[in-house]
Amino acid sequence: MTYEEKLNQAENPSTPPEILSQLSKDEDATVRRFVAMNSSTPPEILSQLSKDEDASVRWYVAGNPSTPPEILSQLSKDKDTGIRCNVAKNPSTPPEIRDQIESSTLNEWLESHNLAKAESSVILFKRVSRLFQTQENTKNETTWTPGVTLTVPGWNPRGKECGEGKFHACDTAQNCDEFLHEDGDRYIAIEVKREDLYAWIAPQYKNKIAFRECVVLFECDVNGKRI
Repeated sequence: MTYEEKLNQAENPSTPPEILSQLSKDEDATVRRFVAMNSSTPPEILSQLSKDEDASVRWYVAGNPSTPPEILSQLSKDKDTGIRCNVAKNPSTPPEIRDQIESSTLNEWLESHNLAKAESSVILFKRVSRLFQTQENTKNETTWTPGVTLTVPGWNPRGKECGEGKFHACDTAQNCDEFLHEDGDRYIAIEVKREDLYAWIAPQYKNKIAFRECVVLFECDVNGKRI
């Protein structure tokens, strides 16, 4: 069988299981990847590929809607962040496994930003306009006056980091400079309950986190000191 024939067979849903089993042991990782993404690959072969030394092969198993829950559960603990992310995105992943991934991801974010010791709530920061606003002149305009409690409409943090369905904050006031930098901007400190936080598995912006509701505590300087 030529290399091209192997690839064609490996990705073809009509390929017999015995051929897929043979191809799943091929020395070429690309051939094994094609088997891993094939929706007709039997569970026992997907189980074998879920332990493949090549992370890209495991990544495709994690994203295959035909992968059984017990294999997805195993991959949800993989050391590779991208693989855990693919498990979370897989439409066949049971809610309890997705919740476990999101919980561990949040704990990792809090620990990496020295916030893990906070038991019930954390102090985070935002940069806002001189009028204490964000998203000015849009339907999502929000005023962050110290003392108020704010709740995002239509809480939906999954998916893209930016956009509607979540508020955003940073671990430090200084790190907020990555997102807003107009003259006259202010910094504010906010308090957020742990259950209202959401951290993305493979974030583009590592110091940013989503939240559903907060209490605006006070205005502060770039070092987080109360003004």
